[in-house]
Amino acid sequence: MKYLYLLCLSCLVSTLAAQKSYSLLYDQHYSAMAAGETLLTAHKVASDAAWKVLPAKLTDESTRRQRNLGRLYRALKFLLLEATIDHLTMLTQHEIFGHGARYRQAGFFENFYHLELLPPYGSGGGIANWGKLPTGKLVTEQEWILFYMGGSEANRVMANCLQYKWLASGQMHFRETFLWLEAFQDATIYIQASTARSNGDVTGYIDRVNEFYGEEVVTLDQLKLMAAVNWLNPFQWMVFTHGFGNYWWNGNTHGNIWMIPIGNTQYLPVVRTGLNPFGGEIQFENFLKVDQRIYTFTFRQGILSGASNWGLRLGGTRLFSNSWLQLDGYLDIWRQPSISIGRVNAIENYESGIGGSAQAEIFINSFFQEKLRFHGLVLYKSVGYLEGEELDEAWRIAVGLNFDL
Repeated sequence: MKYLYLLCLSCLVSTLAAQKSYSLLYDQHYSAMAAGETLLTAHKVASDAAWKVLPAKLTDESTRRQRNLGRLYRALKFLLLEATIDHLTMLTQHEIFGHGARYRQAGFFENFYHLELLPPYGSGGGIANWGKLPTGKLVTEQEWILFYMGGSEANRVMANCLQYKWLASGQMHFRETFLWLEAFQDATIYIQASTARSNGDVTGYIDRVNEFYGEEVVTLDQLKLMAAVNWLNPFQWMVFTHGFGNYWWNGNTHGNIWMIPIGNTQYLPVVRTGLNPFGGEIQFENFLKVDQRIYTFTFRQGILSGASNWGLRLGGTRLFSNSWLQLDGYLDIWRQPSISIGRVNAIENYESGIGGSAQAEIFINSFFQEKLRFHGLVLYKSVGYLEGEELDEAWRIAVGLNFDL
């Protein structure tokens, strides 16, 4: 991870031209959120470097022949270079900062990872294997469930980070569209491609959930139906329209984010589904953009579950801002079934009930570079499941740098 930070920092001087806000973040377990922000920054730096050599257009494409050659050029460039950068970013988040973060949170060390580039350079697959546990450390069935769902879960976290960047700037760049598509639909594609004989995250998740509840509360067919809801996400169609239409056909690099205008406010509803330790959930997200502020209200409802669970999230960006400071904040509250967490030589059980979390992000302008800021995050959560976070009661502190690229 330290080499990733050094690579990005070495490129900052030549790339500080304001468009979107990116961060290099560090926290104790290299969590999905901190790593996702850092990987998005690395992806941006690598993509900008490639585009300096291979831009969207090699000619003005003023004739039909030039336009057709330009379309062929953009397709080959995507297949041979850009898709590989996107897929490696997604796969790194999935294996090292998804499954890997869950292993590290449970106490495993000396974990093993293997990543492959997309064809024609490799198979495109990846492996994350847990390593060793400290003597006497126990792992519960619910923690094993998190291990199996951790990869796709981490990519949902990274996709959410990218969505906020798009909403804040009002635009999406082609170079981020395929990455968002792979990250957001990671679980959907994995589930749809699985069969009853598959040996992977999806079947492992189903087996563990059903074993924990002692009955068949989740089936593969039910998960496939649930996952299909993700194709209704409006960001999906912006990505297809811009990333695979407007860019490839016309060579336009940027596309506007579509939101519903309501007076001076813009509104975007989103429906998505995902896995949780209890069987799965559907999420109703609502984004409101007022000036430069983005407010969110999300309701989560457990489905295909062995026990009732729901959650609410409220928050927004720029809740307070002035010439040198910006504060973002989010509150979560949930009702979840009982939780079991492994300790050293013991398993601790927590009764079902209400829990929650509070998160604050702060951005402080530096005094030596206008586009460079210090970035800090503080989160407290009670025992319970929150996407990308520890199952246990925890404080998470992340520190780093934020800048415009």
